[in-house]
Amino acid sequence: MNNNTTPMVLPVMVGTAGHVDHGKTSLVRNLTGFDTDRLREEKERGLSIDIGVAPCRLPDGRMAGIIDVPGHLDFIRNMVAGASSIDVLILVIAADDGVMPQTKEHLEIVRMLRAPRVMAVLTKIDLVDKAALELARAEAAGFLNASGFPDAPVVGVSNQTGEGMDDVRKTVERLVAEVGRPRDARAFRMSVRNCFLMKGHGAVLTGVPVCGEVKLGADLEILPTGTQTSLRSVQNYRHATDTAQEGISAGLNLRDVSPGDIKRGMIVAVPNIYKPTASAIVFFRNASDGFTFRRATEVRFHCGTSATPAGGKLIGKKELPPGETAFMRIKFREPLVAAAGDRFLLRRLSPSATLGGGVVLSARDYLPQRTSPFLTQRLRLAQEALENQDYFLSELLAGPEPTLQTPELLRLTQRPVQEAEKLVEEKQKRGEIKDLGGGGWLATARINEVRLNIKNRLIHYHEDNKYTWGMEPGYVCKLLGLDPASFEKLFSAIGGAKEFAVRHGRLALKDFQPAIDARLIKLRDRILERLAQSSPNWTARNTLAGELGIARADMKILLKLLQEEGSIHTMGNYFLLPGSLDHCRETLLRLFSRTPEVEVGMFREAAGLSRNPAIAILEAFDSEGLTRRVGDTRVLMKSRSGKNSKIEAQTGNREL
Repeated sequence: MNNNTTPMVLPVMVGTAGHVDHGKTSLVRNLTGFDTDRLREEKERGLSIDIGVAPCRLPDGRMAGIIDVPGHLDFIRNMVAGASSIDVLILVIAADDGVMPQTKEHLEIVRMLRAPRVMAVLTKIDLVDKAALELARAEAAGFLNASGFPDAPVVGVSNQTGEGMDDVRKTVERLVAEVGRPRDARAFRMSVRNCFLMKGHGAVLTGVPVCGEVKLGADLEILPTGTQTSLRSVQNYRHATDTAQEGISAGLNLRDVSPGDIKRGMIVAVPNIYKPTASAIVFFRNASDGFTFRRATEVRFHCGTSATPAGGKLIGKKELPPGETAFMRIKFREPLVAAAGDRFLLRRLSPSATLGGGVVLSARDYLPQRTSPFLTQRLRLAQEALENQDYFLSELLAGPEPTLQTPELLRLTQRPVQEAEKLVEEKQKRGEIKDLGGGGWLATARINEVRLNIKNRLIHYHEDNKYTWGMEPGYVCKLLGLDPASFEKLFSAIGGAKEFAVRHGRLALKDFQPAIDARLIKLRDRILERLAQSSPNWTARNTLAGELGIARADMKILLKLLQEEGSIHTMGNYFLLPGSLDHCRETLLRLFSRTPEVEVGMFREAAGLSRNPAIAILEAFDSEGLTRRVGDTRVLMKSRSGKNSKIEAQTGNREL
């Protein structure tokens, strides 16, 4: 194949790992023709310090990327950053040295971050005799078998003479063909590996896109800073292209970006979809050698190419011994960008050691209550969703709230708008989410959580408000981040009639009744009789209390109850029946049918009102928007029938 022809590039990353000085970089040089040790210090010291990436042509002419990670213990942080992209692992073991500590740790790290195909390459076979080579081969095979890779091939090679290189190439080609990378349909996101200034072009960011694709000219943002930019040009392994896509190492030339503002671990992504977070809910396996996690442990969190100090807090357990798993909340010392499904690694801060790894269930910032009866159950469901690559459902199940507004629901799909709407529609048809109206949505698996939340809040509300009918539906929706228009469907979704009741426009526990005795009920009826006698005029609070002999404390209880029932309407310290207000409105509208302007005296006479009530009621109609004052008269602004919307909001005088 002509080397000048742009090859077919596969969305697969091959990676080398292993103990220091076992020949990883030399092997990559023989496979690719490129020296991945680009730093002066690497040349001087003769060992890899940072990640190196090169194109690897396979025997069939196609191309995959190959990533070389440092083997020295001092540079394990860089090794982890590179390991997060590896699909095919070449575990390099020197035949004259055998399996060493970093060999074991590197394999464990890659396995926790990915699910790679694995092969072992025995280097330096020219330095050992046949018997020693067979012993090294047996040791490598035994180690791989014990590590869970019983079928991993073991190939011998000499980086000096080239012996065995053809076998290495053929084996790599076979393993690359076996990689079944499921397409991640989410919007473009890439973890930054390096950033440098290219003379005449500007900033170039390198990395392996985690998901999606982006074309030339597309708008992008750098996170967590929020820097806005756009894509000027793309290269895949030194070949110009018009697209950067998942699984293929890319160099992105961006507009209006300074290399000094970009560092490893930042994210370049499609704007307005991914957000920085201060914490994440994760599933974690303790893979350490003898370290037991306590309820709160300080660690370093590695995800993609980022590494940040963090605090790990167990959920549902007081401690986590080696070999066991648990759900955790990870709180980051600095905000970072992550998403459901991202693999991560935890390492001790001091002494440095790998503790284990896991997967992000939700990357939204919140502190779950460990005592929640449904928390562990829904986190298990989120874990199952991730096993099916359902990142959206994992976020809905493991995230902070069971109810969402449409914009946030669409964002959590992490897809372009049309694809996001299609996915939401599919989830709704499958019964995994419910449309509550008013732009609100409910994760169906969390209905019991919502029901219990409302029940507990009502219990406390009734304890503090013994003389009221219950909680306003609009306030219930507000507590859940919903529009009041969602209440009716929310009530139906949680099976509200079984445990709750809506009386006089208020939500209450089904068996709750206001704590008023027969004496107070009798006084309530006398108040309504007195107001009916004065209708359509109002009655002052003190007048009612004095005429009926009602104590101040009793009056306070009774008026609150009557207002919640919608039995009275208030204007400051004055009261009248809602029907009286309706009568006044109808009277005013009849007057306007005969004349364009209505004076106060004209309205007073027609409605049978005293002066002060007449003026107050007209001012109420002005506030409602029914009328407008012009000098000493009123003009009609709009014709309405039914009750004043402001009054309805105050009294809740509706049966739902």
